[in-house]
Amino acid sequence: MLGILGLVVGLVAVVLGLVMGWMAGGFQRPGRRVETIVELSTSSPSGGPDELCVLCWNIAWGYGWGSEGTGKARPRTHFDRGLQHIAQTIRSTRANVAVLQEVDFDATRSHHIDQARRIAELAGLRYVAYAHCWRARWIPFPGWRPADHFGRMRGGAAVLSAMPLTDNIVDTFEKPRSNPSWYNLFYPFRYLQTVDLVLGSRRLRLYNVHLEAFHMPTREAQAARLVELVSRHRGPCILGGDFNSVPADAPLRAGYPDEPGTSHESDRTLGYIASVPGLVDPLERVTAERTFTFPAHAPNRRLDYLRIPATAEVREARVVHEAGDVSDHLPLLVRFRWPIRTS
Repeated sequence: MLGILGLVVGLVAVVLGLVMGWMAGGFQRPGRRVETIVELSTSSPSGGPDELCVLCWNIAWGYGWGSEGTGKARPRTHFDRGLQHIAQTIRSTRANVAVLQEVDFDATRSHHIDQARRIAELAGLRYVAYAHCWRARWIPFPGWRPADHFGRMRGGAAVLSAMPLTDNIVDTFEKPRSNPSWYNLFYPFRYLQTVDLVLGSRRLRLYNVHLEAFHMPTREAQAARLVELVSRHRGPCILGGDFNSVPADAPLRAGYPDEPGTSHESDRTLGYIASVPGLVDPLERVTAERTFTFPAHAPNRRLDYLRIPATAEVREARVVHEAGDVSDHLPLLVRFRWPIRTS
């Protein structure tokens, strides 16, 4: 009898494993791949500008606070308004490059809108470089009711540009080994997206980053791997994204009102990233409170960064507070002169 019971339990476990593997889109591993760049029929200029204006924003798929799964499902009209607001923010700041994280391309939770394409069309940015970092047939989260689930998932990051883009490569990082294996099946990859901006006869490399949020050792390991990859490049570059870490001199490093259990004490993530030669943070001399990017509705810390060549002539560097709470992050804006000074 016990043998039969054990066999039944074993068969149930196998079936459950197969079902979960199918829902998760297979047993995916971190690695490198070439991704798509799309040119749209917009009227944005194709030549290299004298001045680059880069906006970096974790848009939280246009959901706002609660995007990590604590909020309720929302109607398509909510996302239509959100994407219009995001595009209008890009337009109003006159950004000609947008570096975006947490973008949905074809997801049940956001009504299967290709958000990268929609924002680019509304903002008048002609080129879209996709970075797929979360693929699944069905994400059974949050809660038990299928109506509340994230469902089909195709999402990740995107670079939008008025100038041509080329050589779009995505490196995905190891997931936290402290997570249960079944959990990691459905957990998104963190990543480094690498794409080149074509500016006349010159190129500027752009790195789009999203690092681990909830497990510090994994985030630090990802930062070390990021530095290894970025340091291979010898030309000028921009490094931006959601680093999920706070500066060493942050006035608050733990016990956040919105996430009491989160701590950045002894976090070495930014120390690793600061070791990339030739890059500076144009906001590092701004008063700490004016650099806070999270949470958008009541900012108390900085999680987002844009590092640019030290030789760049900075015209403007700030957090775009007027973006409001369409995301749970506020965007960063850096405007600088191109070509970069070499003497």
